[in-house]
Parts: sequence; structure tokens; C-alpha cells
Amino acid sequence: MTPAGARELHYGGRDDQLLTMYDAEAASDALVVAVHGGAWYTGDRSLMATTAEGLSARGLDVAAIAYRRRPDDPVRDMVADIGDAMRWARSRGVLRVVLLGDSAGAHAVALHTLRSLGTDEAPDLLVTLCGALSLDALRRPRSPDQEARFPGYLSTLTVGGEHADRLERDDPLALRRRLTAAPPPLLAATSAHDFFSASTREYVDEALIRGDDVTLYYCGSAQTECTHSWQLDADLPATARLFDVVAAWVGRTPRDASAAEEG
Repeated sequence: MTPAGARELHYGGRDDQLLTMYDAEAASDALVVAVHGGAWYTGDRSLMATTAEGLSARGLDVAAIAYRRRPDDPVRDMVADIGDAMRWARSRGVLRVVLLGDSAGAHAVALHTLRSLGTDEAPDLLVTLCGALSLDALRRPRSPDQEARFPGYLSTLTVGGEHADRLERDDPLALRRRLTAAPPPLLAATSAHDFFSASTREYVDEALIRGDDVTLYYCGSAQTECTHSWQLDADLPATARLFDVVAAWVGRTPRDASAAEEG
């Protein structure tokens, strides 16, 4: 069901290439293409509703897309759908196209961005929320707290089986290490309590060493946790602050780091 005030549109030629459009109240010069998470095999665009509504209330148009998922479709098909969505976004003639991904969606948008450098499909800005940006980091031993909160999740995701083997060939950090061209500016938001935190930090550390334009933002605390998009509570100050940071960062000019703060 399309949320009140939003519109359902097609972004490609297939019947399943749908998006939910959240229009800002005033005309926006930036369009955010939002890609949901769900461990590469589940979830849908409705998971981005809280984030999309929060950003549209801050003056940004947001298009939350549906895309193909495992196990029926490989990672390359997820990335291909993002490419189709980016071509649709460019056709709207906005000043900036921003690609935002959450969790497994952040993994997919990072892959798309690194593989599309120098083309019209590349975003002007990239935002990741609790992103799986280094798959090696996901294989390392977890803390007792993570094991208690996510029992067995990462072991089933990254050890053995076709799913893990296919993902292993699509590691954003490994791809970044092979590239010489600089990717677009990245805002990487994460929470210290999230099991993808180390994955995000490892990618950001490497990107900074290579001179990329990167801002790392920690959101939430022990009392006001701010993690994946589908877990966000719009009433919490930490969530509002996250949306403020993303909106301010999207409105900045490249290399102007003053508009976004590290938490």
C-alpha cells in the first residue's frame, strides 16, 4: 500500500521496477534514491518509509525503490536495478542525485557507485546507513552483545553456502582498493551498537587513507539507539538528528565538511 501523500511510479521497463515517491513540500534541487535493506533476500521499499518521510520533511524528494533480491536473483541484478533507477532519476533533470542505502541496500549502492564511476549512473553523493561495506569485517568474531542480539545471523550469512560464495565476489572494500579514480563524497552513518559498525568503519578508514571525501557519523547512544532504517523511531531525538545531518550534508558542496558533524 502506498503511504498517504506518496506516489507509486515505475522506474524501469519491468512490472516489478516500482518506487514510492515522497515529494518535499517545496520544489527540491536534489533527489534521493533510497534502497532498503533486508539481508539481501527480504524486505521491501516500505522499510524506508520513516527515513523517506523524515528527509522529505526536510526539503528533499525521495524515491524508495523495489529491487530484485537473493536467492532468486544474484547481487548483479540488484545492482542493475539500481542502475535503472539512477537513469530514471537523471531523466528528471534535478541538480543532484543522491544514492542512499541501508544495511544490505548500502552494500548494493556502494557496489553500484564504485562500478559506475565516470558514467551518468554514478550518484553525485552517496549515503550509507549501517552499511555492509566490508564483507571481511562481517566474518570476524562478534562481541557477546552482538551474539545475544543477532544469534547465528552473520554465520549463516557469510560462512558456507551459495549465498556467501556469491557475496564474497562483491565486496565494496575490495573493489575500492582496486580503483584509482575517486568515488563521489560519502556520508557513512552507523551506530556503535550495530553489527555492521565495524564493516562501515573499516571501509571509511581505507577511503580516508586514499583521500576520498568521507564523513563518518555515529548516531545514537545506549539510551537512544539509531540503527537500521526499519528500526528508526521518528520520535527519538537521535533519529531527528540523523535526518538533520543527512539533509544538511546533501545540501553542502563537495569538500565542505562543516555541514555534517561526526557524532
